Amino acid sequence: MVEACNKIGCNYFDVRVQSASSPEPPSNVSVTTTGQVAIVSWIPGFNGGFVQEFVLELETYFNLNYTVRVPANDTEEKSMDYSIDNLIPNTAYFICIYSRNEIGDSNKSNLVTFVTSPISQEESTIHTKLITLPVFTTIGLCLTIGIGIYLYTKQKAKQSFGTNSRYNLPP
Repeated sequence: MVEACNKIGCNYFDVRVQSASSPEPPSNVSVTTTGQVAIVSWIPGFNGGFVQEFVLELETYFNLNYTVRVPANDTEEKSMDYSIDNLIPNTAYFICIYSRNEIGDSNKSNLVTFVTSPISQEESTIHTKLITLPVFTTIGLCLTIGIGIYLYTKQKAKQSFGTNSRYNLPP
């Protein structure tokens, strides 16, 4: 305990002295989902005496893995959260977090499991419409080009037959 006094009075402070080290792992990791968006929340551990960043590891049953780094300027908070969007509908995900500073990495947090919402009928209809229009447009364009090429080559062949023939036969 440290005592600081002046003319007005004294204050007492508890001071914790700890040597520099790799950071402590984040705690109280939780996930809330809305549709295909997950908001991951956690409480940072001791930073080891250095600026720390957080690494979120996300994976699925079918081995879709990716890592997200939360920038160092976001790590001064007592509680943190990070939003992950564009997740696959109706899919189970596993996430863990660890922190990193210039000395090293912390242990990983406990694994947290969450499931994204299934896609609604309305969203499915919109997605179907968004996919159907470009597909039919592409098919129509290919057919138009194909028919154009066919008619062009047929016309060229007809002209070629009429001018390059040894015998001029009546039509």
